[in-house]
Amino acid sequence: MIDIDVALVPSEARRWPQTTVCIVIDELRASSTLTTLLDLGCEELFLTRGLAEARRLAHEHGSFLVGERGGRTPRGFDFNNSPSFLSRSVLGSRSGILCTSNGTNVLGRLQGMAAVLVGCLLNARACAEAALRLAGADGSVGVVCAGNLGAFAIDDAVGAGVIVNRLVEAAGGPNACREPNDAVQA
Repeated sequence: MIDIDVALVPSEARRWPQTTVCIVIDELRASSTLTTLLDLGCEELFLTRGLAEARRLAHEHGSFLVGERGGRTPRGFDFNNSPSFLSRSVLGSRSGILCTSNGTNVLGRLQGMAAVLVGCLLNARACAEAALRLAGADGSVGVVCAGNLGAFAIDDAVGAGVIVNRLVEAAGGPNACREPNDAVQA
């Protein structure tokens, strides 16, 4: 039986064992932006928490810069982290650097887990199926809401709900999952 848990804020994920396959959701915008970049053909994508590191990586790899600080495009960045704006851009197979105030920070803090996936409404089914393959029949999948700088965010919770439903469907229904806790039911 698969074990599914939800961390409605990132700090709740700290109690999970490192064998947990994590799905991080920062619906507005990091997760949706990352998914859009991959859909547009970006073959290599680096995630970073710091602006200086993002600029260094961009220079080192000849990559374009995507990101925000406080909702604004940082000086020298090619794009903000708007999926709708990016969807009108021609990026080709260039590599990109994504640096955000919140989502890339949460992703960085979970590096020690068995696997870390990025989920959102755009890739909910594919993400759920990949997480189940990685976790195995008796593994654990944890859905982490990135929140807003550590606090609860309703948009991430909505994304988590959709992904939990996709996890249950892909696992074969509720009988294939361990008893859900309150966060999973929410």
